[in-house]
Amino acid sequence: MILQQGVMQRLQMFVLRAQLTITDKREQLACLGLFTCRPCRPCSTAACPLPIKNQCITQEGMLGMAYLTGGSLLVVEADKAEAICADLAATLPVYAAAQWSLLEIQQRCPWLDEATAEAFIPQEMSLDAFGIMSYEKGCYPGQEIIARIHYRGQVKTPPAPGKQARPSSTFQRAAKIIARNGKKAGTVYHGGKDR
Repeated sequence: MILQQGVMQRLQMFVLRAQLTITDKREQLACLGLFTCRPCRPCSTAACPLPIKNQCITQEGMLGMAYLTGGSLLVVEADKAEAICADLAATLPVYAAAQWSLLEIQQRCPWLDEATAEAFIPQEMSLDAFGIMSYEKGCYPGQEIIARIHYRGQVKTPPAPGKQARPSSTFQRAAKIIARNGKKAGTVYHGGKDR
């Protein structure tokens, strides 16, 4: 949630006259990353039904999102997280957090911070492939450019996985990737020891 404060301020601009309050509830919530058994037919448990890819469901105070193939993210009340984890562990294998990060990288899921927040257009982060943007509806800053690229153009720098030349080195977010011919080949948006 590195960009949480900026996102909250940005959303506040669109509240207008609506009876709506935007609040930070990170202390009351917990996120659980779940690997499902099959990409298209996820397991169901006593704790919750798991959504399929590009689906979002709610049930008894839980929000389930599936933005990865073979993976679902559950947002639950923090005080219930331990019990839900125990219930899920009975039917789903338990993995380290690094396995979830690897799944995100393999499926080209973007993670942004202050250094990269304004560096990419949605198509460069594959947001259309994740089913979280629409070209048919909505009105937002830059919509015309985004739609024009979709209908008339081609993304010059789609996301692609990279490999470190030396295992001891780390990718720095927002670092420029230079090709052997000296031209810019891309920008790192997923890197460092923590991702």
